[in-house]
Amino acid sequence: MIVYLHDKNDLKKNIIKYIICLLPLYLYGFYKNGILLYSKAYVSFLEMFKIVYLLILSVGAYFLTNKILKKEFKFDLTFLSLFLIPLFMPLDINLFVYFGIVFIFLIFRKCYNVALVILVLSFFGKFAGPMDDTSLYAFSTWDYLWGRNIGGIASTSIVLGVIIAIVLAFTNNYKYLISIFGLLSFSIFSILFKDYEFLINGNAILTILFIATISDKSPVLKKYMIIYGLLIGVFGFIFMKILNPYYGMVLSAAIISLIYDILLVKKFNT
Repeated sequence: MIVYLHDKNDLKKNIIKYIICLLPLYLYGFYKNGILLYSKAYVSFLEMFKIVYLLILSVGAYFLTNKILKKEFKFDLTFLSLFLIPLFMPLDINLFVYFGIVFIFLIFRKCYNVALVILVLSFFGKFAGPMDDTSLYAFSTWDYLWGRNIGGIASTSIVLGVIIAIVLAFTNNYKYLISIFGLLSFSIFSILFKDYEFLINGNAILTILFIATISDKSPVLKKYMIIYGLLIGVFGFIFMKILNPYYGMVLSAAIISLIYDILLVKKFNT
């Protein structure tokens, strides 16, 4: 993931590259939970653009809170995270609830944690869409990997997520070690306990690829990134198994990042 750089132009450039890389997920989410649902008369024409509304509300909340807090606009990690949150939202998330929660977290900027924001918002909707509830279609594993699975509005395509992560790895700013070891530990536990369906859970995989790596409070040293990734994968599997398969991994990312943040603060205050 992107780390703090001395050159603000380099940081801005990397943020823009990251946002551009996310566009395929937005397009797929718009197709799967917009165009396709509209063609089947599950949503109205206006409802088809929900992922766009969520993005607009996220960015709007950022600019509004910046004005209230008297902060200048920056291409920082907080701004980047606002392009990730809509991807993981339940299809039926209420727009007013969404804006309110994002706004509150942004007002308390020092405590801002993207995984925690997504986790809280996940409780305000359900991940199964109208076509998922009907069980009209039977898909192959390949279909699920491409995104025909239950999950966030645009966080179900594992294939697209992996391709994007590989592209970002060549920027030299993506914390690929967190992704690799998070996926490794998660995959090992899923296979050992024969929970193979976890391996085609887009919400979980994309959380490891993008949410676990984005926190500005995650490690930058290689050995700590490895440990960080391993812990997120292991606890993500546990939470998915005993709590919920769709927000278990983001719960793990939220907890591990908060613990790391507390340890980091303690280290610099002693």
